[in-house]
Amino acid sequence: MFSTVTLFRMFGIPVKAHWSLLVVLGLLASFAWSKDGLAGAVAVVLIGAAIAASVLAHEMGHVLTARAYGAETRSVVLSPLGGVAFIERSLGSPSVKAAVAAAGPAVSFALWAGFAAMEWLSSGQEALEAGFGFMAYVNFMLFAFNMLPAYPMDGGRLLHALVESWKGTVSARDVSVAVGTSIFAA
Repeated sequence: MFSTVTLFRMFGIPVKAHWSLLVVLGLLASFAWSKDGLAGAVAVVLIGAAIAASVLAHEMGHVLTARAYGAETRSVVLSPLGGVAFIERSLGSPSVKAAVAAAGPAVSFALWAGFAAMEWLSSGQEALEAGFGFMAYVNFMLFAFNMLPAYPMDGGRLLHALVESWKGTVSARDVSVAVGTSIFAA
């Protein structure tokens, strides 16, 4: 049984979908088909593709930043829970780790700002305004969720890199675990 399906290559890197993403998208499309016919199923697939494109853009922020520091990426995998860039080697210094961790949320933040501006500019054109508003919301949520200071989110990796530069690797691990645990234990 397969675990991923290669969709295409971007910047020479295989972009894959985890089987669960395809199953979830198929189920949602079939439910939409039963309620709204072909138009509903197509709408679900287009919305899913738009969300996946935002997640992919976020991951490409990590990938291209890591590449700028000499680390290649084996693949990017998209799933219903988000995306993962499989970077080939350790990123070295805490400042490089911080730059790579911050790059994905920076892309999501920039996309949020761009889509929010397009939503504002398309005021009065309901379909465009709704579409841009939805994409602004998706990208803001990607930014906000990924900035939570808990592993494996980017905020946890950023916190780890910042503490590592100040206190060392062992302390960084301890602080990151403590902060992440306190966030999700509440």
